[in-house]
Amino acid sequence: GAGTFLPWTPPRYYRRLQVTTGSTPGWRRVLPSREAPTDDAGLSGCYIEAAGPDQRCWAQAPFDSFRVYLLRQPGGGRVEVTVDGVPQFSEELASKEVDLAVLSKKLPASAAARRLELRTAGSGKVRVLGVSLERACGGVTYSPLGVLGARADILLKNRPDTFSRIVRAESPDLVSLFFGSFEVAG
Repeated sequence: GAGTFLPWTPPRYYRRLQVTTGSTPGWRRVLPSREAPTDDAGLSGCYIEAAGPDQRCWAQAPFDSFRVYLLRQPGGGRVEVTVDGVPQFSEELASKEVDLAVLSKKLPASAAARRLELRTAGSGKVRVLGVSLERACGGVTYSPLGVLGARADILLKNRPDTFSRIVRAESPDLVSLFFGSFEVAG
């Protein structure tokens, strides 16, 4: 399957084979600042967020199950999730406390590409930490996560509960870590 990623309009070098993603202009990609003590960004080290109504982001690929990782927070909005236009979830993200919301569903097996779409409904912030698309046919699910130019400590911006819950939901059999030259600088 396509694995875990952000459903947005990425730069040319972020594109993945057999996965089409996009978003309306109201979504912005955010990399937590080095000064922020915590800023839940999920496994990719960044997130997308929209605050206006009817903002859409999507991913199209063959998949039989999906997970959507969202942040409940003060001032949160509502998000609607559809697959090929069929409603799957409508989730309220306004909360007194910051918390992770995991929306997960298995669908009938299909070899055809499907379109997973998230739409903001009303005002309030909708933060997407990632989506995961998988197939039931077996094989490898590859989730290349990370931010070009970022350091590994960006993952420490996540609250430990957020990070561990996403890793548990992903249930990886193998995790490979690669570090670049940014890690040798002080």
